[in-house]
Amino acid sequence: MRNETYLSARPDNFQPLTPLDFLDRAIRDQPDSQAVIWREQFWNYRQFGSIVGRLRNYLGEMHIESDDVVSVMVGNRPEMLAAHYAVPSIGAILNSINTRLDSSKVGWILKHTESKLLLCDPTSAVTAKQAAKSVGIPVEVFSETTSDNLNILTGREINLGDLCLEIRDEWAPIALNYTSGTTDTLKGVVLHHREAYLNTLGNVLGLGFGRLTKYLWTLPMFHCNEWCHTWAITAAGGTHVCLDRVDPALIVKALQELEITHFSCAPVVVYMLLGHAAIENFQPARRITLATGGHHQLIV
Repeated sequence: MRNETYLSARPDNFQPLTPLDFLDRAIRDQPDSQAVIWREQFWNYRQFGSIVGRLRNYLGEMHIESDDVVSVMVGNRPEMLAAHYAVPSIGAILNSINTRLDSSKVGWILKHTESKLLLCDPTSAVTAKQAAKSVGIPVEVFSETTSDNLNILTGREINLGDLCLEIRDEWAPIALNYTSGTTDTLKGVVLHHREAYLNTLGNVLGLGFGRLTKYLWTLPMFHCNEWCHTWAITAAGGTHVCLDRVDPALIVKALQELEITHFSCAPVVVYMLLGHAAIENFQPARRITLATGGHHQLIV
């Protein structure tokens, strides 16, 4: 296309691509559809929007601004899912940290990203607090029960408004992820709003996500934003089923009781499932799509 001035992007002919738009649409078009299941708790899309809103309000109280980095060290909980929407909705950058890293590596990431805040869950609290102290940034622990920590799962209903309002540049970073540092120091990898949006739609089409999808969270959300499935299930209007830890017995129980249609995991988890006693009598009543992949070495 010719680079003519009159063809330049302007509000009436251009909408930045961002996966935040998928939650906007879900809340608008299917507010009462089941959005998230965790343990014994259920939230529809309107209620999940309030969880996102409460986290966004907290970030405002902490004076997080556009282009700031917010680090999150949380397992597959609703709060981690909410962070994928709340953090970028104010123009900030989400830095998801591997919950298996030690405090020295977490501290290195916090310093390298110039992070302004670290959010964690109770299982990562000790490591997170040590790392945050080493670089001098605040840390907050998510909790669904105690009043002395951050509880965003309950509270008044919040109208999110236009979640994409602060997104003016689709090439702005939405997430900053780090490699595991297997062969050298950890390396930062930037994901932009446009890339996340397009990859999200590719996952929806490639894996057949839809409104009847019930996606079991077995692959960590911190791992490449779980291949953008944090946004893809929402884009399809499906249900996120959060699982606290990778345990074959828990996975099989969820597959049996919650009508799971899709899940993702590394090949080693597939082998764990196939070798576990719980799988022996498992007879799925419906087709379950499994996405897996990894690096393999052939020794001749």
